[in-house]
Amino acid sequence: MLGLSMLTFFRTDSIGNIDGVIATLLDAAKAALKDALPNDVEQTESSWKERLQTSFSSVWVGLAGIDRAGLEGVLAPKLRQAFGITNEKELQLTNDVDLLTAGVPKSLGTPSVLVVIAGTGSVAMRYKWSDDQQKYARSARSGGWGHMLGDQGGGYAIGMRAIQHTLGVLEDITLGLDKTGGDELSKAVADKLGCQISDSASIDMLNNILAQNYSQGLKARIASIAPVVLGLMDKNETAAAIVSSQVALLVGGTLARLVKPQATGHQPSEASVLVLAGGLMKNERYRATFEKQLDSHRLYFKGTVVVENAARSGATYSR
Repeated sequence: MLGLSMLTFFRTDSIGNIDGVIATLLDAAKAALKDALPNDVEQTESSWKERLQTSFSSVWVGLAGIDRAGLEGVLAPKLRQAFGITNEKELQLTNDVDLLTAGVPKSLGTPSVLVVIAGTGSVAMRYKWSDDQQKYARSARSGGWGHMLGDQGGGYAIGMRAIQHTLGVLEDITLGLDKTGGDELSKAVADKLGCQISDSASIDMLNNILAQNYSQGLKARIASIAPVVLGLMDKNETAAAIVSSQVALLVGGTLARLVKPQATGHQPSEASVLVLAGGLMKNERYRATFEKQLDSHRLYFKGTVVVENAARSGATYSR
């Protein structure tokens, strides 16, 4: 018997497609099991069903949006049936962020964990150890408003600032105010978006971007500019300023809000473990900027853990 932790993402309106959500989860489980099976054994649908119901002693599923829209009550009984879980306590359904607390070493023995995620968006959460449940329970949240309202320090926000800078430079070129042909950042952003520097470049870029205005891919496309900005931090002052200002908002606003003494459930940062996750936190330049901001705000922690893979962290967690 195995323990399983899966990390998957779906929109909060997926309550109308429960079967699709379950199918995605079962496909992830099958993919995880295939490595343990002989290559010459062909699995039928019925044999997969039996294997899934007999392979796992416990299941931990982390899903984005599970704490909204009443999804847990609908999913839990269906998943218990699919995985053959008879004891309700052996199935955990949590927000995907909650998987990150599994990366905290037990040797630190801390009653408080602060999680900061910086990917396409950003969010900070506080967790407190629950003796009754023998796990970390979320006690406070800051940020995570979504890219339209401002996930400071996230890839979308950084990409958007870089595009705004680039559009300004291109308009200066069009108006004859810039004879240099643009700085390194604007050239790199234009190239990333498939635009050429020319007298009409700003219009071309606007058309290029706004053509995807109603596409789900627009957010990811704008966030994809963030690595370009991070790569130019050592060469371009504007790139460095964009990242620094965004990280300052994430640390000085989103995170700092949770460690203020007046905050509900306050625990001093020195008594807390800081868990960092998300694509941007894996970038050395971004994390170095983040650490500088922590120093400038005098935020010091009992320990810091960088989680590279949330699902793997949850899968190796033992209760």
